[in-house]
Amino acid sequence: MGLTWRDAVSSCTIVVIIIAYAAYLGGTSLLLISSAWAASAVVLVLGLSCAVIAGGDLYTRPQPRLGRVFRRIATGFGTIAIITGLLGLITGSAHALEILVVVTIAWLGTATFWHILTIGSEQ
Repeated sequence: MGLTWRDAVSSCTIVVIIIAYAAYLGGTSLLLISSAWAASAVVLVLGLSCAVIAGGDLYTRPQPRLGRVFRRIATGFGTIAIITGLLGLITGSAHALEILVVVTIAWLGTATFWHILTIGSEQ
């Protein structure tokens, strides 16, 4: 299987998330990331799209045992990301936003690492 265009697109999305979070920390006046709840909304939407793009094959194709382990790990990260994203939206918590960004990066890292492990394997 290996790395695909999906990994490149999701990696670019993660870069946008990191830039948006850095701009939020820098005190930007941009409407979409000027507050913790708005930045949480942006990161949550981008993170969900990133996860669907990068990790979709973990859920749509039969996986070997190790692939099922990676699927469970990705599901755990996804659950944490959605919960903290919703908490960030509801409470406007900067700490929830921080957790959301870190877990989203780990979520993408799980799918990308799985793709790296499968380089050269049969589809």
